[in-house]
Amino acid sequence: MTQLVQTRPGHTPTSRSRRGPGRLRLVLATIAVLATLPYVAIKILWLTGSTIGLKDPDALAGSAMEVANAITLLMELTAAALAVALVLEVGKRIPAWLVQIPMFVGTGLLGGILVLLPVEAIRSAVTTPSAKQTAMTEFDPIAGWVYAMVYGGFAVLGVALLTIFALHSWERWIRPGGWTTRLSTWAPVPTRTRVLTMAHAIGLVAICVAELVVATRLELFGSHSIVAVLLSVVAGAGLIALATRTPGSLRGSSALVVTYVGAAAVAAWGLFFFIVMSLPNPLRGDDPIPTTLAILEFLRGLSGFITVIVASRLRKVRSVPGRRMGNLSARPAKGPQTEGHGTATAE
Repeated sequence: MTQLVQTRPGHTPTSRSRRGPGRLRLVLATIAVLATLPYVAIKILWLTGSTIGLKDPDALAGSAMEVANAITLLMELTAAALAVALVLEVGKRIPAWLVQIPMFVGTGLLGGILVLLPVEAIRSAVTTPSAKQTAMTEFDPIAGWVYAMVYGGFAVLGVALLTIFALHSWERWIRPGGWTTRLSTWAPVPTRTRVLTMAHAIGLVAICVAELVVATRLELFGSHSIVAVLLSVVAGAGLIALATRTPGSLRGSSALVVTYVGAAAVAAWGLFFFIVMSLPNPLRGDDPIPTTLAILEFLRGLSGFITVIVASRLRKVRSVPGRRMGNLSARPAKGPQTEGHGTATAE
């Protein structure tokens, strides 16, 4: 996997003093760990044969659901471990890919939930569920209080863990990598790359809109589809900003963050729904899932992942700070050089 951001050769990421991680980070880590406890508890109970929170005692029977519960339990424990590791100095010694891959998934799932909850509240207040959705809710094998407990924990975990990751990324990659300069100081992207990037951004939105239309026609219109469209627009806008270097006053870090968070949510939830639709499980019900919808979910996940890869590569044509794109022919100022990318900059 392409590293999201890279530091300049010979540059050591800025580090906090040896006094420790600081009170705020410790509080955030503590909150994150505590927020995982309800989910971890319910998963352990289910894996050990308990039927607490289940309207249908046989809903989780079978090896497939046991594997699914074990995987999701492992994901939650990984989130707790990362929350602790990333506030300590040891977190900076963890290989970049070992942080970025699980945090890409975590940012997508948890960030998506933080957007989903208010959208769902508004949608529930202004719309009426279809007959098909009502039937699915009635036959849902999991009790309503479980969803409330789990999603509440996810929301708290999302705020704490994503804040920790943002602070870690800022110190380890974003600031040392030169992302904090304004887009007007970056060299222009080649025309072909710019056009392809803009086409990809538009395609990402089109896939999510198509998924929304198909789900609506199947009477499966829900908040997840609305969130996918909203966040695809956000990710697409950030990607186009990076590709076109506009608006020039925007800092690269701001464009990167909105692209990353939006694309991660689109990708993570798209792949989640693709898996749920593809494998037999009590969450999908007995009705067959249309192939078109499953394909769109897969394409949505793949496109979101590609969006982050593309965004990470658009920084490699940075220019010198303070020079506008129309004055790139001027002789560069003296200073340490990056490998093939012009004069290094520090904010």
